[in-house]
Amino acid sequence: MGNSPQRLALAACLLGVVGGCGLADYEKQMLATYERLKQMDDEDRVLGNMVAMPSGKDPFGNEIRPPFVIFMRVPRYLRPTPELAVIHDQVALFRYPCRADAFKGWQDFNLLLAWSKIKDPSAAPPPKDKLGTDKGTIDQGASGPPPDPEFTVDEFHKRVQGALVDYILRTMSLHANVQDIKKADPKKYHVLRDGRPVKLDFECETFTDPRGASVFKVHYVYAGFRQAAVIFQLPTALASDAEFHKMVEFSLKTVNITPSAGGQRAKFNFRG
Repeated sequence: MGNSPQRLALAACLLGVVGGCGLADYEKQMLATYERLKQMDDEDRVLGNMVAMPSGKDPFGNEIRPPFVIFMRVPRYLRPTPELAVIHDQVALFRYPCRADAFKGWQDFNLLLAWSKIKDPSAAPPPKDKLGTDKGTIDQGASGPPPDPEFTVDEFHKRVQGALVDYILRTMSLHANVQDIKKADPKKYHVLRDGRPVKLDFECETFTDPRGASVFKVHYVYAGFRQAAVIFQLPTALASDAEFHKMVEFSLKTVNITPSAGGQRAKFNFRG
């Protein structure tokens, strides 16, 4: 996954040769190849591995089963292996922590991820049994694991915010207020995936912990009936640092929660 200036140089040479021949179709193809390789090299300079999917058991002994596969590359100073940070109202928040060899003062640099399926707000509620319990929520073990929880966009936002407050309490021993999480300007990116342009739209929130040591940048993204929250915890002293900003931006541009994420993971593994 290291830098590959040779492949860029080769693509540039081929582009020049083909361009000189005046072959428009080949020129377009080579230009797309050059842009794709340039994007890969730009990413490799500031990003590390792709995020590993959570596995194992939660503190209650339940199997951790992500609702769907995602793709994202972590900034190069973060570990790609997750830790279960908190579970708040059925939403699991996973932390991808700073590496031990990162620069001094970067220990509060973390990536937090949560994702779920989107519940159709117009769907009828499940039928009740005689005890008033939703059918299908009891004796699930007899017919396999319970279905993955689904949330409306608004429910997911509230649960993610609650999970973030719980995370701050557990990791910093600080009491934070959900009301202090503020909306921020949305982020829009245009990236190339398999040579095709893809638009990424993030709804954003920002929050500074009560002691002012960390800034949390929250990014919500949606694709069909899928949703995810991508949260970067940045040390306040470095939140405006140009390198930090570049790593976060490039990492966000790799987020893929569509059904194609599994294939993208396979391709990334193949390139080594």
